[in-house]
Amino acid sequence: MNFGANTDLQISDDYEGQGRNGFTLMHNAVEQDRLEIVRFLIEAGAKFDQPTQESGITPLHRAADYGLIESVRLLVNAGADLHRVWVVLNLTYNPPI
Repeated sequence: MNFGANTDLQISDDYEGQGRNGFTLMHNAVEQDRLEIVRFLIEAGAKFDQPTQESGITPLHRAADYGLIESVRLLVNAGADLHRVWVVLNLTYNPPI
């Protein structure tokens, strides 16, 4: 993906970190339905299956919960774990995939 002349971006631990809400760049790109960024992050080697520390929400959970079919497809094709669950108010939730 070309983001400008002579751009050679690589994913480092700085980009894998979680913000105050526990989301990574991948979580945020998925939530905002930014497919070009989701593709870029996957191709650059970002962790696309990283859960939040508090509840275990992965980018795939977010995409499925928001009905973002193309993001779901990208993440599943990249190898996202279809069997991972997250906990919401002590209830186990499986995304509707």
